[in-house]
Amino acid sequence: MGAHVPEARDKGLARAGYILEAAAKRQVSGRALNVDRGGFRSSIYTELNPGVVRVGPTVVYAQIHEFGGTYTHPNLFGKGIVAQITMPARAPMGKALDECRDKIRGAMSSAIMDIRGVG
Repeated sequence: MGAHVPEARDKGLARAGYILEAAAKRQVSGRALNVDRGGFRSSIYTELNPGVVRVGPTVVYAQIHEFGGTYTHPNLFGKGIVAQITMPARAPMGKALDECRDKIRGAMSSAIMDIRGVG
């Protein structure tokens, strides 16, 4: 008989989550987002719960990087300058998912094989 279904499912989800987390951290590294101190990168984490995996950043500015938009910066360059800033969508999470989609499928396929007793 195969592995216990919830355990195998969660193992596959964990693998998939960590694959996506690593890819997302690569997307926000270096020149792609003008990394200064690495706060965005270090905020990306994987949260595991039974039957659910969530991967994403916790920094408040992640949404503007993903989807783009306009926001008001209250203290530009630390000089008290209030400015409207428009940012293009950079979609690091979307690009990360595109980058590792096949690896995620492989992780979940492996979990299904474990459930079926094939792996």
